[in-house]
Amino acid sequence: MPVTVTLTVKLLVGETKQLSLKALDIQNRPTNVPAPVWAVVNPAIATIAPNDEECAVTGVAIGTTQITATSSGVTATVNIEVVATPVVAAPVDHLVITENNPLPPPAFMPG
Repeated sequence: MPVTVTLTVKLLVGETKQLSLKALDIQNRPTNVPAPVWAVVNPAIATIAPNDEECAVTGVAIGTTQITATSSGVTATVNIEVVATPVVAAPVDHLVITENNPLPPPAFMPG
């Protein structure tokens, strides 16, 4: 009976991570299989660049999708969650105080 492992990979928009596929036999020993066919359910969320047993995945937009790898009639699936890239403020180096333009003098009103 196949073992199902649920894996979720979290990516930032614009970030790339490498996935690797390992084929195991019924006794959980590594075995050789033909190169897998990689696929992404929603390429608007993440794109893939497969290379045999490895696949680079890049976050494109905020959301979730799945990536599959199929070989010898067996499919493995990984959940992909793409999140916003955090905005990091630059650290403060120093402060500067300046004089504001003075207010214009009040208008003279004869009485």
